[in-house]
Order: sequence, then structure tokens, then C-alpha cells
Amino acid sequence: MTLNLVRTFLRKPPPKMAKGDRVYAIGDIHGHAGLLAELLREIEQDKAQRPSARVRIVILGDVIDHGPDTAKLLEVCLPAVGESFIVLKGNHEQLMVAAYQGDVEAMDIWLSVGGAQTLQSFGVPRSAITRLDLVATLNAMRSVVQQDLISWLDRLPTSIRIGDYFFCHAGVRPKVPLSHQADRDLLWIRDQFTQSTRFHGAVVVHGHTICERGVDIRPNRISVDTGAHRTGILSAVALEADQKWAISTRHRTALAA
Repeated sequence: MTLNLVRTFLRKPPPKMAKGDRVYAIGDIHGHAGLLAELLREIEQDKAQRPSARVRIVILGDVIDHGPDTAKLLEVCLPAVGESFIVLKGNHEQLMVAAYQGDVEAMDIWLSVGGAQTLQSFGVPRSAITRLDLVATLNAMRSVVQQDLISWLDRLPTSIRIGDYFFCHAGVRPKVPLSHQADRDLLWIRDQFTQSTRFHGAVVVHGHTICERGVDIRPNRISVDTGAHRTGILSAVALEADQKWAISTRHRTALAA
């Protein structure tokens, strides 16, 4: 067998979605309802230009924190969740749940990474939010955030597989089968995943690690977090058959493998 034939034999086929399926996976929103509304309008325009398909939207976690609109976003997302609109848990949602449940260390971390803005979006006065008295801040939180909402956040799935793609917030631990990934890695892993060139059994579509240059496509993963709360750019990757393209609040770019 010649070298070219060997290369052809060993080359992996491109990842695919099932026939008739299309997914729009949206990166970290972080409390910016206006950016999400703008991106959803872009997605609707994109859908109108293409043949009809079974369309699913997957939010890759970190809906909350940093921006001013977390309460509004959760009010919109909760009733929309279903087979065609999927919200995954991010590490920020995990921190909010742990803080509400009384984990003072989680509360302290959460307030430092955007949780204070989330509490303000629910109507907690800035003067009542302090890392110097975490118990008082917890009481203020519990006075405005309903237990039902926290229970919903806690129940959010940490991953979903569709076609040849595996969707999660942060990434996966290399060498561990996708079916055995720990929630901590799915929500928090960074360098060990992003620096790996291994194929993980599916192409991993994730957020968590900001790529300000735009949606970053690699043979083993696609990063969709374009740092909305820093850059003002919220992005999605669209997947259909063996095609993929990016949509954002500022530009749309065709992606090449």
C-alpha cells in the first residue's frame, strides 16, 4: 500500500450532524440580554436563508453574572427550555447555587466574579452586597431569589451529545471517555483540555475559555466564548451535516476545518 493510500485510509471522516438536524451553540452570555436578543435575531435571519431543518439552540452555560441582566435572562430562559432550546450548566451557575445553599467560600468567590452584578439585577441594593459580611449578603440573596430558580439551575445538564459533537461548558479531561467525565471538569477544566490535541471521541463544543479573535475551530474542539462581557461580541457556531459556520453580534464568518 502506498503512503498516500495509507494516509487516505487513516484520515478521519469530518464530524457530522444527522441528516435534517442543525444546532446553533451559543457561548457565554454573562448577563447581557441585549446581546442575546441581537444574536437570536441573527440566527433567525440565518435560518430564513437556509432549507428547513430540525433546529436546536444549545446555550453552553454561564448565562449569568458580570452583565446587568441576569434576572431578566433567567426569566426568559426558564420557560423556553425544551427539546429545541437547551441550557447547559456553567461554573458560574454552579457557584450561584452553592452560594445560595450556604457555602460561604463559594459565595465569596461568586461575588468576586460577577455575582454582585447578578444580585443587583434581582434588586438587592449595592450597599447590601458585601464580602465583609457574607451571611448578611446570603440573607439578602435569599430574600429576592426564589428556591425554585436555584433548584432549576442546579438541575441543568452539564453536557449533551448531538451527532458527532459533544457540548459542555468548559471542556473534557483528555484520556477519559466522554461517558465518564466528571462534572467538575465539564464545568471548570481549562489548560489541560485547551492545550490537548487528542481526539476525545467527538468534537467538543465549549465556552469558558475566551477567544477574543472569534469562534476558534480545531480538529478536536470548537471554542465559542468570544468574551461578551469584555468585547461586546456574543457568538454562536452553527452545525449542519458536515458544515459549520459562525454567527456573532458583529459579524458572520464561514469556518474551515
